[in-house]
Amino acid sequence: DGQKYIVLPVDSKYNIFITGREDDLVNYSISEYSALAGDYTRNINYFNIDLKQGERLHGTIPSYSDYEIQNDTLNGSDAVYTLLDSSDNLIESDYDKSGAAVAQDVFNVAVVSSNPEYGIVAGSGICQYGSFAQLEAVALDGYRFVGWYIDNILVSIDDVYRVCVTEDIELVGKFEEVICSHSEIEIRGAYEAFEEDGYTGDTYCKVCGKKLATGQVIPATGKSEYLQAKKCSGIFFWITLVVVCGLGAAGIIIYTKKHDSDGK
Repeated sequence: DGQKYIVLPVDSKYNIFITGREDDLVNYSISEYSALAGDYTRNINYFNIDLKQGERLHGTIPSYSDYEIQNDTLNGSDAVYTLLDSSDNLIESDYDKSGAAVAQDVFNVAVVSSNPEYGIVAGSGICQYGSFAQLEAVALDGYRFVGWYIDNILVSIDDVYRVCVTEDIELVGKFEEVICSHSEIEIRGAYEAFEEDGYTGDTYCKVCGKKLATGQVIPATGKSEYLQAKKCSGIFFWITLVVVCGLGAAGIIIYTKKHDSDGK
């Protein structure tokens, strides 16, 4: 889901430094996990920290006490975590919860498409409080992705969107048909008819990719034919070479016809 995790042993102290590559908002979280409980036992979150380009955050991760290391931390540790801004000012956490309440702080993320015939979406699941869910939308040929909506309110136009989960949430990925003049077209899947049926090919718009017309079957001819018209002294000559398949015979048949006054 685009999150960066660092897994650390609990018997040492650590310093975490985060430097801004550009102006942006940053979330910082600490989760304690108990092997004995088989779940998270403490969760600390800092939301929407305004970090400018070149500025740095400094987080300290203290070690557990000897008692906590020996007896595990079913209700979370007593460790004092700190986070300092670029001026070494203390940043207060937005959320710090321990014990059984942490295991209960999980939420459902439901992702649905406004019209599955227009496009598909992905990203549904269960997330811990403060973690991120990554959603993805893919428009089908002839349609485009409009955006993500929560309660009919547009929250993003990005086809790949990350949302911080703090409650049960449903997001609708909306799609719409592409309005196209179909000014550029192409034929796909055409092939000639000889011993087997041919096909005129389907017509597609080169701009939006929509199929505009279905082709037709061309009946098999059973022979290869070369036709040439030649004009001489007001008379057209049609020279046709006929090959009879499988018989090895060939011949030239000449037809003549005077042209009409309109040249036909």
